[in-house]
Amino acid sequence: MSTAGGNNSGSGNVLEYLVLGLPNCGKSSLIKNLLRMTKKQRQKLSDCAPLPTVPTNGVEHTVLTKKIALREIGGSYIQLWPSYLPSAAGIIFVVDGVNNAQLSGSLMLLMTLLTNPELEKKPKAVILNKCDTPHCMSQSQLREIGNFDQVTLESPFSIFATSCLNGEGIECIYSWLQTSKKV
Repeated sequence: MSTAGGNNSGSGNVLEYLVLGLPNCGKSSLIKNLLRMTKKQRQKLSDCAPLPTVPTNGVEHTVLTKKIALREIGGSYIQLWPSYLPSAAGIIFVVDGVNNAQLSGSLMLLMTLLTNPELEKKPKAVILNKCDTPHCMSQSQLREIGNFDQVTLESPFSIFATSCLNGEGIECIYSWLQTSKKV
């Protein structure tokens, strides 16, 4: 495991993706579901419950032929996020699709990350979580509220609607991880 500012991508062909978002948006559940996508991890994780995140947590797993590390940095540690950006292969930013009280804060942090020069030309995914609930916003609503169509970025980003509770949409993120790479 690398520490803040460390470079995991230099050891072999490990690509480290940061999993970021405000507290309780579903980061740990997302990682748990992604790990379930690999056959050898299913038994290990079947009874695991998400734990509060500490800044050095990271989970590494194999996706097809390349190693991918997912490093979750909790929402309580926003001030540490920038120190991890240089060595990150990309980011996965989780937004709680039903918590309107957190939405503006999430969008401000997301826009700061999307326009950060350290992430230029690196893959970025925005996860709209809790899409299984009746009052979850849609991907188009998130795009409109975030004014994403007006933002010019050096590299595009993908938006995925998921339910980290029941696993809906996780396959798309898993596929994105397999095919995305540092440019």
